[in-house]
Amino acid sequence: MPPKPPKLGGNPTQSPQIWGSGGAHKPNKQLFFVLKFILIDYLSNHSYSEAFVALSSSQLSLQTKFYNQFLQTKPTISTTTYTEFRLIGLRLAIFTPKADNAAEFTAPSSGAMSLCLEVQDLAGAIAHLQSLGYPPPGPILHTSHGQEIYAYDPDGNRLILHQSP
Repeated sequence: MPPKPPKLGGNPTQSPQIWGSGGAHKPNKQLFFVLKFILIDYLSNHSYSEAFVALSSSQLSLQTKFYNQFLQTKPTISTTTYTEFRLIGLRLAIFTPKADNAAEFTAPSSGAMSLCLEVQDLAGAIAHLQSLGYPPPGPILHTSHGQEIYAYDPDGNRLILHQSP
């Protein structure tokens, strides 16, 4: 039997805040652990072999080129409607939705979802994004868990580049 996740602290009459009460960019590490525990427990108790991120795009070739250059790796699968990159701990898929359900994937922004990538050299990653023509629009954020910056891919999907202390 797997261990039980820790209980979240705080006032039980208030809903938990994913980013904590100390500001918009302060993560609640306990909540992250609980969510990770729930996902791992769910996946291990069901017939799923892995979870992965899929981005819908009407600009598949532009997105493929961007992620090829940004991640500095070639896609493992690339067709006219689907591209996939495999990284350590991440499978990133980019696909063109079928016309009859394209509206399902149209959104004015990334919403709550972000593609977060841990980097060893945040300044170098920022310079790399700038060289690709997609400079981060804001400053580096100094958080309790390191430094991070928000950037966006050609379709406006939010990327969070994070460097641990």
